[in-house]
Amino acid sequence: MAGAETVTGADRDSLFTAAWEGAVEPRLAEIESHRCQIRNRILLGWLATVAVCVPAMWLVTRYELGGNDGPAFVFAALVVGMGSAWSYYYFRFRDRFKNELVASLVTAFDQRLQYIPHDSVSMEEFVQSGLVREFPVTGFEGEDLLRGKIGATAIRFSEVRATYQSGTSNRARVRKLFRGVFFVADFNKDFTGRTYVLPDKAQRLLGGAGQALQGMRSAYGELVKLEDLEFERHFVVYSDSQIEARYLLSAALMARITDFRNRHGHPLRLGFVDSNLYVAISVRRNLFEPRVFRTLSDPALYREFWDDLALFTGVVEELNLNTRIWTKR
Repeated sequence: MAGAETVTGADRDSLFTAAWEGAVEPRLAEIESHRCQIRNRILLGWLATVAVCVPAMWLVTRYELGGNDGPAFVFAALVVGMGSAWSYYYFRFRDRFKNELVASLVTAFDQRLQYIPHDSVSMEEFVQSGLVREFPVTGFEGEDLLRGKIGATAIRFSEVRATYQSGTSNRARVRKLFRGVFFVADFNKDFTGRTYVLPDKAQRLLGGAGQALQGMRSAYGELVKLEDLEFERHFVVYSDSQIEARYLLSAALMARITDFRNRHGHPLRLGFVDSNLYVAISVRRNLFEPRVFRTLSDPALYREFWDDLALFTGVVEELNLNTRIWTKR
């Protein structure tokens, strides 16, 4: 099945139902039993930790053991103990859930996609794209890599979290730079410059003053003014080549980008760099994660995964990347 093809209504429902019944439901009984075992072990681990730490807290408070640091030490032991119980059992279960259930769902969605739970798009490629450059990336992690071809377009994308450090070396704080899905596609056009489509926060917040601020040269290049007023309400374009930016951002592509943004509601950034299209889609939640304290037998959980796959692979169809009007030299 070509999961990225445009389908709506009953067709979308029937495709998911077939995937649920054929790829997921037959595997559920054993993994649901495993989930119950993991849940019970985590709860027992927490109870054991509390059973040790509560009397210890009473003792250090009653007899002032350890001075002022005594209660804090016991509380830290409580947090570490509960966290260790969670980590020891949960992550092993999560690996099985992803390798068996999520991988089966991905195959049912589109056999051309390969799912690698513990891999991601690289930090080097994320930085090279230049899509997020307000601060230097000092921390990067990712997971849930999917790669393959949708039609004629080679793609890869994964969940990523990029951070930076602020403050002095003695009081450094780690802050979020980007969290969401980072998507890479072969754009099938030759271009030598760099063009970026970014959320137009300045104009939305400041109106005319925001437009004046846009006119200043930024780290992303020179401002490119385009004729699509709806597009310019939501996005600002920077490039190191005015001509190339207009060549890349056709009227049809601007309309598709605007439509994607309006229908899905996720903030997004696009970069045209080294003949690749990079898309950063902000998403606040973890993708393709199991739950331990609720049943895995609810189809709604997997429908959410299915809709996530449709959203991210849909970039190809919705931006019309398979229309090979241009060819690389």
